[in-house]
Amino acid sequence: MPPFQLLPAGPRAWLIEWAVEAGWSDYRQAARAQDAAAWLRSNLPEGVVTIPGARTVLVQGDGSESAQLSESAQLSESALLSESALRAELAAFERSSAVGRAEVAGVLDPRHDELVEVPVVYDGQDLERVAELWHTDVAGVIARHTSVVFRSAFCGFAPGFSYLSGLPREWALPRLENPRVSVSAGAVAVAASWCAVYPRATPGGWQLLGRTDVVLFDQERPRPALLPPGTRVRFTEQGAVR
Repeated sequence: MPPFQLLPAGPRAWLIEWAVEAGWSDYRQAARAQDAAAWLRSNLPEGVVTIPGARTVLVQGDGSESAQLSESAQLSESALLSESALRAELAAFERSSAVGRAEVAGVLDPRHDELVEVPVVYDGQDLERVAELWHTDVAGVIARHTSVVFRSAFCGFAPGFSYLSGLPREWALPRLENPRVSVSAGAVAVAASWCAVYPRATPGGWQLLGRTDVVLFDQERPRPALLPPGTRVRFTEQGAVR
């Protein structure tokens, strides 16, 4: 079984955190978390919520049985979210056929394995800083960014905010030391080895490359999030300041 930690996360929750697997892409590790969340959601008592991340799954009780525990009670006393039950289900999950697939894991619906092109005006505030960090010029940054076919690994932070994997580890970029109070909707940004498009104006500390008019989240659409897990994404140059 791959190494993971099972950490208490409040009176009715656990955080499952897997170690970084050598040779695994960010997407493959996130796909395992997606699969694990789906497995636990299907096999734990009704009402348990599972929230996957890059290498984690938060398992949250529904507040029925576990809510009756006193504040000082240990989580292991709850039959709903006991450590032994979680470990047993995780062991069963690891034995399942979903584990070990090269890229797309079972929970990532293959119908989402589509390619979405996102046109970008490359005029971001951090474009020249990224060029320095990548030891190239602005044209080189644009060429690199548009050469990658990203894949949505998971969503979080804000509705429609998809964490896009695909940047080589050697291109990883630091977050800003002082995050911006507000980043505009449509901002295209990178941080660590992830890329994202801000679906709405929010604070943010990622390096800004440019902007797009594409709507990332619309609750009136049949599928509100434009880039659900599994979606492939390619950025195209719509314009730039050089």
